[in-house]
Amino acid sequence: MGEYWLVHQQYVQAQEQFGWISDHAEQLKQNYDDLLNEEIREAEVLLRIMRRFRLSSEQ
Repeated sequence: MGEYWLVHQQYVQAQEQFGWISDHAEQLKQNYDDLLNEEIREAEVLLRIMRRFRLSSEQ
C-alpha cells in the first residue's frame, strides 16, 4: 500500500504505511518466521529515500 501512495505522490499516506512496517519490523519477523524480510527491508529503504529527499514530514 505504501508503494501505491508513493507512486501517486501521496507522501503522508506512504510515510504512514512504511513507518508502521518499520516500527513493527521485529514483531512481524517473529510472527511470520522471517517470511517478510524482503518486504520490510524495501519499506525501510523507501522510507529513508522519502526522508532524504524531504518527501516526508520527518526530516
